[in-house]
Amino acid sequence: MQIVIASVKEVIVSLSFVSFVLIRYLHFIAVIALFVLLLAEFVQMKPTLSGKSLRRLANTDLAYWLAGILVLLSGTLLTVSVGKGMDFYIHNPVYLFKVGLFLAAVAATLYPTVFLQTRRSSDPTDIISVPAVIRLIIRVKILVLLCLPLLAVLMAQGIGLNT
Repeated sequence: MQIVIASVKEVIVSLSFVSFVLIRYLHFIAVIALFVLLLAEFVQMKPTLSGKSLRRLANTDLAYWLAGILVLLSGTLLTVSVGKGMDFYIHNPVYLFKVGLFLAAVAATLYPTVFLQTRRSSDPTDIISVPAVIRLIIRVKILVLLCLPLLAVLMAQGIGLNT
């Protein structure tokens, strides 16, 4: 009987480890996709866009949102379910700062997204002026996203924990 219980515990531990690895991998891939899509937005964003270019940029922006949702969902799963435990994360000011920066980037994304989505049905030959603040927001988001891996490395080293 003890052998069966021990075997079941080993299987549970193995499944937990596999879940952790898969979710962490998904998180990394989603972060990479998020950054690539943000760089694609940066490259596509010009002071003026044709209706066709704006539609392409709006599609890139939607893909950026999907990647952001994957980052958020996988990060949440790592925090509350398969990661190092809530105490490791929730009491770490580095983690809280990292999450705050990510949420600020999400909030900053709203204005460019609304601008793009409300104009996506423009005639392909129309010329649309893009407010300079939208290009500035994208540059700032790039800087913010570049900080997040550094904060993740600091967290992984236990920096921010009260030990």
